[in-house]
Amino acid sequence: MLVIERAIVSLGSSGPSRPAAHRVAGRSRFGGVIPDCREPKGILTHGDGENGGPTVERSTALLLIAVALGGYGLYHAFYAITMLLARPASLLLLLAFALQAVLAILAAVGVWRRQRWAGSTLLLLGATIAATALIEAFVLGIIAWLHALLIAVAAILIALLLAVYVSQRASFE
Repeated sequence: MLVIERAIVSLGSSGPSRPAAHRVAGRSRFGGVIPDCREPKGILTHGDGENGGPTVERSTALLLIAVALGGYGLYHAFYAITMLLARPASLLLLLAFALQAVLAILAAVGVWRRQRWAGSTLLLLGATIAATALIEAFVLGIIAWLHALLIAVAAILIALLLAVYVSQRASFE
């Protein structure tokens, strides 16, 4: 009987060709085998999170962050180019949008390649977005001051959260 159990344990844990219910995780206290019922890892898995909810692989999340940053950078690059062609009302505003475009594209490349400096670039981008909103409100009077404060606070908080997330991922590789 012991030989059969050892054969089952060695066969059950040998490869991924067997279904999850037939893989063996180990022995119980009473001499029987414990089946390995863990789910295979994938992009979305159920029950892997701390609260039992679905989790997303970090590589997928970083890819989405990089694509969003690249889109934001391209949008502001085209916005700065059209401002340049139409004689900008404020050179300071043109430079602020151009700086946002450069930092967003640079941050997208850093996140995509999982560089350590990507978190710092995200913080600079958040500070630039906040400064641009405050300049638009208090210096130029283009937008309302309360709306500018909301944009500034949101930009700083989102940049902090993204920088922490990206920096933690970069430290693991």
